[in-house]
Amino acid sequence: MSRRAELHSEAKERARNAELMQKGLRKEVRPPSPGSIPQGALKVVGNETTMNFGTVLYRNCMNSRYLRDTCSLLDNFQVLVDEIYNSVDHLMPLLPNSGNQCGSGFCLLFRLYTLRPTENQIVSMLNHQDSPYIRAIGFLFLRYCAPPKDLLDWFWDFLNDPEPIALRLGVGREETTIGTFVRQILTDQAYLGTRFPRIPVMIEKKIREELAKVPYRPGEEPVPEENAGHDARGVSPVGSDRARAPGRTPDNVRSQSRERSVDRRRHDDRERDRDRERRRDDVRH
Repeated sequence: MSRRAELHSEAKERARNAELMQKGLRKEVRPPSPGSIPQGALKVVGNETTMNFGTVLYRNCMNSRYLRDTCSLLDNFQVLVDEIYNSVDHLMPLLPNSGNQCGSGFCLLFRLYTLRPTENQIVSMLNHQDSPYIRAIGFLFLRYCAPPKDLLDWFWDFLNDPEPIALRLGVGREETTIGTFVRQILTDQAYLGTRFPRIPVMIEKKIREELAKVPYRPGEEPVPEENAGHDARGVSPVGSDRARAPGRTPDNVRSQSRERSVDRRRHDDRERDRDRERRRDDVRH
């Protein structure tokens, strides 16, 4: 496309955007001003306009029609979480073979940032039982804009989390686990063709040292080998960190939930058996 055609397309899109906003069918997506940040919002650091997205990712996110047409109308936390559940099945920042269109997960991540969630809301995402993508977007939110010194504290309980998740788009895509994912975003600055904000050198060094003490063992409590009973920060891991305190579903509750699911399946099986018997009786008569 020529530069002249690009300018013409951009002008048409601006006109369309203005018309839809005037009709209330689209809202501007931008972070709240300092005086309008909701009470109890989680502290964030860095560039308050871009959420610390790189230049290309931020520009393509802001130009995304999905962000403007759909995400802009998600005006509260629960509605946004429902949209993640219904719409996100990968976590690629920029879609391949699309002219660098921003992925839906990252549009929703930015919309989450503009809503300025509370600590309890982020905890609820990290522990969500319905979709690994709800959880992963919570982790990405923290990686992009939480104070770097707090990251290990936030992620600690999930270092060995075995829940599977596929990050890339496409058929036959490989799966990883939440535990591997959180370790990677703690230690790697590169992420699927984009860059995370840099963690200060001394904090990064400390994170790597502590992760080296807790090798990845899916499903196990992340306790350093040489310091059993205490976590990498030198305190007992049970009941002491954010991830566990307000949100992590107790094992007995998850067990009860699984039992209820089994009971529902048994009930459905019995109903299907009854239906078959009734159909057989109808045929006989």
